[in-house]
Amino acid sequence: MRIGQIVAVLALLIVVCAGQASADMPFMMKTDGHIDFEPAVPSELDEFVDSLFYHDWPDGGLWYYQGEGGLYTQVRFTATVEFEFRGFSFFCRNPANVSSTTLFLYEDNNGSPGQNVLIQYDTPEVIDLGNDVGYALFELDENQYHTFEGGSDFWVSFQVPNINQWMPYFDDQPTGERNWYGAQPNNPQFAVDGDWYVNAGGDILGEFYDIKSNYMANGDGLFHMLGGEELTFMGEFENLGTLESEQGQIVFEVEDPNGATIWSTTATLPPIPPGAAQIIPAPESWTAPDELDRYIGHASVVLPNDGDDENDEAMLMQQVVEIGTSWFSYDDGTNEGSVVYPVADGPGAVFYPPTYPASLDTVAWYLSEATGSITFKIYEIVPGGVNEVWSRTDAGQQGWNGYAPHPTPQLADGFWALMYILESDGQSIPQDTDPPVSAANAGMPYASAYWSDSQGDLFIDNTGNWLIRGKMSTPPLPDIVFPEVPFNMGDAVVDEPHTFTVPFSNEGDVDGMLEAFDSVPPVLEIPAMDDLPITIAPGEDYELEIIWTPPEEGDNITLGFFIEHNDINDDSPFLLGLYGTATDEAVGERTAEVPDEYFLDQNQPNPFNPETSIRFGLKAPGKAELAVYNVMGRQVATVIDRELRAGEHTVTFSAADLPSGVYFYSLRVNGYESMHKMVVMK
Repeated sequence: MRIGQIVAVLALLIVVCAGQASADMPFMMKTDGHIDFEPAVPSELDEFVDSLFYHDWPDGGLWYYQGEGGLYTQVRFTATVEFEFRGFSFFCRNPANVSSTTLFLYEDNNGSPGQNVLIQYDTPEVIDLGNDVGYALFELDENQYHTFEGGSDFWVSFQVPNINQWMPYFDDQPTGERNWYGAQPNNPQFAVDGDWYVNAGGDILGEFYDIKSNYMANGDGLFHMLGGEELTFMGEFENLGTLESEQGQIVFEVEDPNGATIWSTTATLPPIPPGAAQIIPAPESWTAPDELDRYIGHASVVLPNDGDDENDEAMLMQQVVEIGTSWFSYDDGTNEGSVVYPVADGPGAVFYPPTYPASLDTVAWYLSEATGSITFKIYEIVPGGVNEVWSRTDAGQQGWNGYAPHPTPQLADGFWALMYILESDGQSIPQDTDPPVSAANAGMPYASAYWSDSQGDLFIDNTGNWLIRGKMSTPPLPDIVFPEVPFNMGDAVVDEPHTFTVPFSNEGDVDGMLEAFDSVPPVLEIPAMDDLPITIAPGEDYELEIIWTPPEEGDNITLGFFIEHNDINDDSPFLLGLYGTATDEAVGERTAEVPDEYFLDQNQPNPFNPETSIRFGLKAPGKAELAVYNVMGRQVATVIDRELRAGEHTVTFSAADLPSGVYFYSLRVNGYESMHKMVVMK
């Protein structure tokens, strides 16, 4: 139970979900498209001093009633400390049709509504949020307030009319039989697979602390890993109460597929002030076993006098895979919910290969029922945007729809987004919402996304794990080893030909190809131009002879040499930066002290909050670009974009304006390019 004022939500997307209703009851959850709205921050709508609620604002659903007389929602609340009930609020559809509502307030009787303490009939204040979504506020008079003792339960129930009037929303994350519905206000017949968007408003009269385990993550940001991978776990823990917490413990555990604990370690949880959060790392690392299977990590709070035990655990899915054999997936094989998107939109799973290069050999999507035309797409997410690499439109079949994309998509350094794209209304996309929900793990890279055709872009989605899978392998590819840049041409004499050689090698499995050359300015002569394309067999070396005839003297003359090739691990054309010295007469070897090579170090510390240091070295002066990207490939910060001298440099980067998560930082200078991953933990 989350206690305190409603958390600020910057953008709330309600996706109406479908579910299963009892055949004996005349109401059901019904799919109703993708409803977007941006209400005022809920805390600004909440007129109460404090509110108790269980929903966590993920995308949710809508209940429709198909009978006569209406149905009743029931929510069992727990007052962790003394709580004065002053009214309630809820989100609903058809806000213009909200009329008088009867509130039923009950004390608890062993998990069911017991003695009735209030029946109040009134018309709530309704705020229209747009897009057919409303917020209803039901406030009591002061003489109707009712106080519940700390530790006691109470029930809030109110009547919902039929489909032609208004219906309430709920989220789709289960919270353990606290949310019910039934034919009578005091008769909770069926549990809701989710939480009603209902707040019990009032005033917390006592003091307490409540530590919530927000998420569990690993420092490498890996959901899928190879056997033997060593990972360091961490968790974020937040105090939702009014008092500083006592010292406690955090237990980190990993369970095997049978639920048996195979690894455990304990960390100290220091006192946390109210409203603050702290990241706690596990004192020992976990080594992933060699057995290919799914393992579940747990980060659990052990704390005396904690205000609420239901929010003390966070979970993390960890899957040990083998390239070429395993299905990469996030779902557990079941679908507890489903979502319907508008035509031409669709959801997708994002996969991160544990090794590069990688090829996506087989893909599969699960459909709950046969559909009409549906498009399956594969996107490669790269810094700066997305590239569609494969698409197929087909009649969707019930069950798994599997394809071997052709040509086989090749991934050099990035990750995949596998998408459904809907071709008609009313198509239901199944979703796994059982914990752990990888898509909603704020401490890990995003695992789910959705494509908006109207905006032509890919967006983050955290509603659940889509039943989408991919099988990857390490393809036979060339691996051309280019010389380090910038490359020293040496010393030359003006108007005299100076010959130097540039070394290449192929450490790949198939032939590497040097396909074309070009220079800027065009002052180089390449005798091998007539031999293009040049083949470099696996395991072989090649020396490219280049002739430079400088037209004028100069110190540290720079040239750009472009090489088109077939190695997907490097951009084509590859820019080989060249530099040299030209004088009127021969000179001796240069002795300028510069780093032996370009380099970009791992940031320190990592993870960090909010500042970290990035160290890099330049072998020659040049225009350096150091930028930060999020996991969707969008640039979120520019650290450096200017001319720098040769030498070592250290800069401080602040992520104060960025949310927690995984990011990438990239250095580009004189044709050199390198990228590292860093983790912001707040």
